[in-house]
Amino acid sequence: MKEGSAAQFWEWFVQHESQFRVLSERPSKEMDWLMADLMTQIKAYHRYLSAYVLCDKANKAKPQLVISAEGRTQYFDAADELLDEAPELPRWELIRLNPVGAAPLHLDAHLRTIGIDPQELYFVLPDEPEDQLINLHVCATLPGPPTRSMQKLIKLYVINMLGERLFGHEIGGVVLHNDEDLTEPELDHLFPLDMLVEYFGGPYEQIWLIDVEGKLVEQIQPKAQ
Repeated sequence: MKEGSAAQFWEWFVQHESQFRVLSERPSKEMDWLMADLMTQIKAYHRYLSAYVLCDKANKAKPQLVISAEGRTQYFDAADELLDEAPELPRWELIRLNPVGAAPLHLDAHLRTIGIDPQELYFVLPDEPEDQLINLHVCATLPGPPTRSMQKLIKLYVINMLGERLFGHEIGGVVLHNDEDLTEPELDHLFPLDMLVEYFGGPYEQIWLIDVEGKLVEQIQPKAQ
């Protein structure tokens, strides 16, 4: 799946990282251009990886560069491998996969731009067996039929809520519906999307254990309260 090398990606990022450190201060059009360039560069390395920049200027935190597999567990190792090759970036925090609550810049704004209110998102309780990945059905008032860009943004929104590792281990796909197409009985069985974490027994955290063969293995477990 690799088209380029990790060294090429990191060489490019080091040359441009100063622009991304102040990304939140850029005009929206310039921000979109920079993020599109970042996405082009990472997909030149691996077509199924993505990259996001997270900024928290209010708390004077370092900007974060998130390497994501968009919830596809089969490519989690590819994200890990790219970060293993990262150079020293003292002004950055490098993140393996989207953590819980790590909304990319202006995700809410992007949803509103295409006519979706992020405060009015709902889901239907899954009916798949507990040992299978679920298809999550999300409902919202849409300006028209669901589009591919809407589906992608809603998936990213759900990944942000659950964290990418939990998403990848529990959810097989996200399907967006226009609630205007639902019947009254169907509308009665909707739950606010912000209850999704509670449905999965969260919040969750990622831990690493050593198995009997001495290998490092990942586990997802409920976070201690």
